[in-house]
Amino acid sequence: MNKSWKRVARRTFFAALAFTHASASVAWAVDDMASAGWTGGYVGGVIGASFGDNRFDERSVPAFSAADNWEGVIAGVTLGYNYQLQHSFVVGIEGDFSFADVEAVSNTNGIFVCGAPGICISELDNFGTIRGRLGFAHGQFLFFGTAGYAFAKYAARFEGTVNAALADEYADGFVWGGGIEWAFFQNWTAKVEYLRADLGRVEFNTPSCNLRCYSDLEYETVRLGINYRF
Repeated sequence: MNKSWKRVARRTFFAALAFTHASASVAWAVDDMASAGWTGGYVGGVIGASFGDNRFDERSVPAFSAADNWEGVIAGVTLGYNYQLQHSFVVGIEGDFSFADVEAVSNTNGIFVCGAPGICISELDNFGTIRGRLGFAHGQFLFFGTAGYAFAKYAARFEGTVNAALADEYADGFVWGGGIEWAFFQNWTAKVEYLRADLGRVEFNTPSCNLRCYSDLEYETVRLGINYRF
């Protein structure tokens, strides 16, 4: 993904934060909108964009390395539970699962895959997280940080003189982030959230000449969500 696309995603995130802050000023001035109680379960949906760095290496002699950026969109569902403590602190747990259309495409040279030039394509087909949340409630708004476990369905293939499916498997690792959630109407909330996942290194063999390859999986996600509390 090019730098301009990254700037658009990040500016969207910060613009949403600014909008949320402005909405807070209005909401706190309205007398008939009581402070939201955050204890309870919720279910909802999310939509957003994923981006980040991807590295694709072959352990040959000499070794070849290709690098490009993830880019694409995600959409999924969320399920969670919050418990509001004294002094407006809120703890919770949240799980989510998203379908993804995210890929990175890297050009190779003749060194790669036993001398066959072409392109390496890495894809995220879906991913999910199970995270703890810790936040501070102020009026109708919840400011939170989050961290926990992440997994993703990863696929890689080579297209060129020789076509080869290199990997199709799940990877897992750590995720962290934060965001703001707004109780805007009765049982409904909306949120903007940033997550960064590090799923470590996926290793696999090239079937044509049994060379060991690996790819580092790190990506960021900016997403908007809406939840129904019950």
